[in-house]
Amino acid sequence: MAEPTIQLGGGNWAGKTDNLLGYYKEGERFYKQDFTFSRSTTGTYTDSEGYIQEMPYNKLTYSNDFSNAAWGTSSATISSGESGYDGTNNAWSLNSSSEGYLFQYLTNETSNTLSIYAKAGSVNNIRLRFFGTSNGEGYFNLSNGTKGTTSGLADSSIENVGNGWYRCNISINTTISLVRIYPSVSSSSSSGTNGFVYIQNAQVNSGTSAKTYFPTTTRLNMPRVDYLNNSNGSLILEPQRSNLVTYSESFDNAYWSNTRVTITANTTLTLDPSGENSSELITQSASDTNGGAFYRFFSFSAASYTYSIFVKMKDVSFISIAETTSASGTVRRSWFNIQNGTLGTINSAHTAKIESYQNGWYRCSITFTATSGSYSILNYLSDADNSTTAVVNKGLYVYGAQLEQGSYATSYIPTSGSSVTRNADVAGDSNFTPSSNKATLFIEIKGDDNTKNRNVCGFRNGTTNQYGLYFWGSDNNKFGFNSWSNDSYGITNSTIFDGNTHKIAAVFDFSDFTQNVLYIDGVKQTISQTRGTTSQRSQNKVSLSAPSPDEKPIQEVINFKCFNTALTDAELAALTTL
Repeated sequence: MAEPTIQLGGGNWAGKTDNLLGYYKEGERFYKQDFTFSRSTTGTYTDSEGYIQEMPYNKLTYSNDFSNAAWGTSSATISSGESGYDGTNNAWSLNSSSEGYLFQYLTNETSNTLSIYAKAGSVNNIRLRFFGTSNGEGYFNLSNGTKGTTSGLADSSIENVGNGWYRCNISINTTISLVRIYPSVSSSSSSGTNGFVYIQNAQVNSGTSAKTYFPTTTRLNMPRVDYLNNSNGSLILEPQRSNLVTYSESFDNAYWSNTRVTITANTTLTLDPSGENSSELITQSASDTNGGAFYRFFSFSAASYTYSIFVKMKDVSFISIAETTSASGTVRRSWFNIQNGTLGTINSAHTAKIESYQNGWYRCSITFTATSGSYSILNYLSDADNSTTAVVNKGLYVYGAQLEQGSYATSYIPTSGSSVTRNADVAGDSNFTPSSNKATLFIEIKGDDNTKNRNVCGFRNGTTNQYGLYFWGSDNNKFGFNSWSNDSYGITNSTIFDGNTHKIAAVFDFSDFTQNVLYIDGVKQTISQTRGTTSQRSQNKVSLSAPSPDEKPIQEVINFKCFNTALTDAELAALTTL
């Protein structure tokens, strides 16, 4: 089989702001081939260790471009081009005149660690400082690698990384809105400092320990590769969604109501799905005989909604999730076994799902059709499947509630006081030249929600014309070839977006669409429903995902290959066999 002209995935993923990095191979050497990428918001993914992370998890913008307007200075100057800890010339000198400093504002971030690589210059100390609901700071001696004075912190540390460089970290548990970095003449005061230190690669991340440094520019338009249930990773391509739960992790907040339960912070150091300690413990009150619950009212439109929550067993083995309208009072309730990760009794009005996460956590979700009006979403503690009996003095851990309009749960969207929207992922074009007016596309995908049309992948001429693989959710679930000039060829297939993984390969003949070939999961498909006329157009780009905002992207891309020639039927069958 010929080498692909362009590849993505297959265990080889890379990305940067505004670009998804594909590659091609010539002999034994690999070369990058960029795809455009946009989302204009951050988003979450599951990392290779099984924990939920924000993409990117570094909350600073322009994390090693201290001359960018995202950073400010007071009585200080910065200069680039210094020799860094990593062997590059990407370090900076931060020079203070009379206690000067470098700073960046944040948006009310809670429980964070600030880290930076630093080296002694004309002065030997550096001071790191948080500002927020309470302040905290730490001093570090860069000549001998020791900590100086600290105050208001949850933790602090200094790590020798070689050649006189140290990674300095401070952590705080309160909400922060500003970080500052000072050169310092001593390990207890920066007053009157005139001098400089070297700095490189600043980071603020959630939690009380510094994570591996993640470089950022704007933090937006970063592709997400998810490793949940897939050790090789898959590219997330999700539609726009909003989390309507405005306090997704603070269940003791006044936003949530509760009955017959007590809600406390997690004091047992049980890591939550993000690898931190921010979950909460829900415990049944001892004096009650009925099951306890925590709940919230929402105003719904007539549409499909999905509610999800992360749950971990303490000594309660089931949670049940219910929804009810204020008008009818009818409670529709489904049970989830959080001891072994299986579904219990599911209400006929619900589509339910339970997914396993790290450290005994499960994400439980229900999808239901709402009518316009007020609804309550309720979470009950249960002692057994289909039981409403109280579980006295027993409890479970909860984290990350999400309510979204749509027929399946998308990746978690954290909130802390208002609804948050994650925009659609859109992977775009990469340069491509077909050979003899023929080319082959292969894609391994997983997708849900087959209710709307969407492009999967295809070819473009750089403007509006496209030939590609297309799913007609509103046209008897047809999947096949499509052209924007109505040169459309579809096949009947209703199982492509069913939550399972599928392998699809297609040969495109740009001179005569009647010669196109399509294989799905190792089986050659019969092309039918031909309409329009065939025509030849030049193609110079290969495209992935939806090219227009009204078409939903596919949910996960596991592998993608483009060949600038037509593969044989035998090669197509081998490529797509599960």
